[in-house]
Amino acid sequence: MSALRLKQLEDMKKSMNHGCENASKSLSKIMEAEVKLSVSEVKLMKIEDITKKLGKTEEIMTVVLLNLYGDITGTTFLILEPESALKIAAKLTKIPKKDIRVFDEFDISALSELGNITMGAIISALSDHLDKDISLTIPETVTDMLGSTVNSIIAHVGKSTDKILIHKININIAGNDIKGNLLFFFDPKASESIIKIKTKTKTNAGNDKRGNG
Repeated sequence: MSALRLKQLEDMKKSMNHGCENASKSLSKIMEAEVKLSVSEVKLMKIEDITKKLGKTEEIMTVVLLNLYGDITGTTFLILEPESALKIAAKLTKIPKKDIRVFDEFDISALSELGNITMGAIISALSDHLDKDISLTIPETVTDMLGSTVNSIIAHVGKSTDKILIHKININIAGNDIKGNLLFFFDPKASESIIKIKTKTKTNAGNDKRGNG
């Protein structure tokens, strides 16, 4: 990967971390505990490597899924391992459960709100960063085999590309690390659009400096 593209991905990570700061503040108030979110990794990966990176695709996990629409399209989803999903749901609903498979509408609603706030803040920051209009659909929360959920998305976006942009997020609640991932699968045309926007921005910035010099 070229140095320019690596720099573009690093810039995107910085922008999304700004969104994480806003989401952290909102979630801290709702959960009445200090919440820290941060994007630790932004990668351009091959489709076939995604499931290898996630691992445990045969396990039952809770996934909060939203679609992106507007100038940039794609899918984003928050993947929570069972123990983490149970902890968050209990913190938000004040009603602890022993198994994610018995989540009721209150648990699902609470986890959906977590995903909505987190993804909404990050997408808002990305939208400002790219100067593009990006919106999110209403969140859908499901508890299923991780592989089934991921493969359905790969089947959709993998028809026209062999690479995809993925972002990994760290979640810490009251000093406890939450095991999970927040992934953004941008559609092929959207991924290329993002790269072109960043390239154009840097080229213009360079021209401005030379012009001023």
